[in-house]
Amino acid sequence: MSSIDVSFVLVGNDRPWAKKMVASVREHIPDARLIQMSDEATDCIADEMITRPYDGRMMTFRLDHLAAFPHKRMLILDDDCIVKGDVLGVFNSEFDVALTKRTEPATYEGCNITETCPYNTGVMFSRGGKFWKRAAEVCHRLPDRLQRWWGDQMAVAVTAQKGGFRVRELDTHYNWTPKERDDTSDALIWHYKGTRKEWM
Repeated sequence: MSSIDVSFVLVGNDRPWAKKMVASVREHIPDARLIQMSDEATDCIADEMITRPYDGRMMTFRLDHLAAFPHKRMLILDDDCIVKGDVLGVFNSEFDVALTKRTEPATYEGCNITETCPYNTGVMFSRGGKFWKRAAEVCHRLPDRLQRWWGDQMAVAVTAQKGGFRVRELDTHYNWTPKERDDTSDALIWHYKGTRKEWM
């Protein structure tokens, strides 16, 4: 039996960095079962692929996938992350979901939304689907443009702050954004957001 599920959402076959993420999980968490949450048009690069129709609303698509997948211990990654060490020690403490606090300002459509999106959802740890079902419900009530982008971060924040769940807040050691190509951080998970993907 796998010690942990590691899931990621992937839509489209034009994201070569996703294979590097998968390889890093296989290297550092060899007992993990890799779950790819996709649409039917995307090729499988994981141990198992679960599909659902994709309507262009990536944020609700992601949360609906997470809500529907039964699990007891799961690491949830963006496809532009690289795992650099064993992170299973996070599960030694009690929580429903573990989230990393944002340390850099976040903007969307020119607005600073750091207060409404205090967590960087590129790396998350989960102990079950109830949190994601609630977050998906929140996201489905957001305007269409937020269901397409950023809305999952808002929904996760609302659910973490007001949903009655046990939330563990992690530092950037588990969700590190490199500042330059030859960054020397000893962080366990690196998140190559935006144009940093070319550094992968």
